Amino acid sequence: LPAGWVRILDSTWCYLNPLAVDTVEQGWKIHVSAHPDDGEQVLELVTQLCLRSAVPVKFLRSRAQLVARNSKYADRTASGKFIAIYPQSERSLEQLLEHLEGLLAGFRGPAVLTDLRYAAAPVFVRYGGFVELTGPDPDGNPVPCIRRPDGTLEPDRRRPTFHTPDWVPIPDCLQESLRRRRAGAARLPYRVVRALHFSNGGGVYEAVDPQTGRPVLLKEARPGAGLDEAGNDAMARLERERWALEALAGAAYVPAVLDYRRGHEHYYLAREFVP
Repeated sequence: LPAGWVRILDSTWCYLNPLAVDTVEQGWKIHVSAHPDDGEQVLELVTQLCLRSAVPVKFLRSRAQLVARNSKYADRTASGKFIAIYPQSERSLEQLLEHLEGLLAGFRGPAVLTDLRYAAAPVFVRYGGFVELTGPDPDGNPVPCIRRPDGTLEPDRRRPTFHTPDWVPIPDCLQESLRRRRAGAARLPYRVVRALHFSNGGGVYEAVDPQTGRPVLLKEARPGAGLDEAGNDAMARLERERWALEALAGAAYVPAVLDYRRGHEHYYLAREFVP
């Protein structure tokens, strides 16, 4: 590391911190995702940018950690979070995002469900804590927290969908990303009745075709996520299932394929619902 930097390791993460910078408690953090095959190259590009910009950064310590983070039954709220960058201001956030968009154009990586995608590159943002603040949740259990403007703590909620506290304004540099997200939200021609199963690869849902009233089984696949032992992602498995069902169409006991389409970030296969 250059002079003036310190490296800290734990069982999962490597932290690089500039000694001259006082880390703020919370703010807009940047996450970068990557396919395991691209991990070293992406890491080199991102850490060099952070070193030049004097911005704290952390990253998963090994390829094995990256594979585990993107595996089928990994925590969906942590999935894809390979590198975390901690801008100290909204101006720094804007500058870093602009650089990252150019540096990482063409790289692939799973979507980070808790975050807002910034551009076509695997770069995502969310508002949250930069340092460890612990407080009670509604049931009194200790959880990571952020500080409200009045100084009180509230849980730093990490849901598998983009969310910001009601008192946090969206920076100008993220407004276009937010518009793209809203415009591209999946509008599937089915009404979901209930979720049957969730994994890091996507969900499985019982749904209804409103045009016919016919029940369907809806399977979701997240590109780059849900890696199995062979390194295949959920998308590869859904493509294989689609191929097999179509190859066996009309055979006894084989559910019929009804639809296959892309949503905003994910792909969906609708097939005949079998109780």
